[in-house]
Amino acid sequence: MKYTLLLALGLTILSISCSKDKTDPPTGKELLLGTWKQSRVLVLYTPGKTVLSSDTIKTCDANNNWTFDTGSDYSFTSYKSSAAGCVVRNHRAGTYTFDEQAQQLTLSNITGGTRPDIFNVYQLTKKEMWFNLGATNYDGDTTNYLQILVLTRSSKK
Repeated sequence: MKYTLLLALGLTILSISCSKDKTDPPTGKELLLGTWKQSRVLVLYTPGKTVLSSDTIKTCDANNNWTFDTGSDYSFTSYKSSAAGCVVRNHRAGTYTFDEQAQQLTLSNITGGTRPDIFNVYQLTKKEMWFNLGATNYDGDTTNYLQILVLTRSSKK
């Protein structure tokens, strides 16, 4: 009886301590939360997702930022050069959805815009988000390549 009680107590303690160690990985929407800034543009050859070029954004565009909050609202602010330095070019706000299965980010604009923008997300981590800006003819041949915008997290919500 004494051993049964000790065994039961030991198993209970073990199961409680092990269950605390398990955490579910964050969902795509949880990874989106926070503010992201443009950092570089990639050109990818799609069959193997081979990076053909990577250009760091050094102009005022590097200040362009997206903020996603927990309530499915987003804002986007873009910047341009002026005599006074980098100034706001455009500000949009709206709602967003993220389809985990399709890896698609849909932005619906509240402030100016009639149709949603849909982006294929190629990578989403705690530090970076890659999404498709469209096809580009990188080297003048008939092959279209993907142009990918890379965002880097600047703050977490």
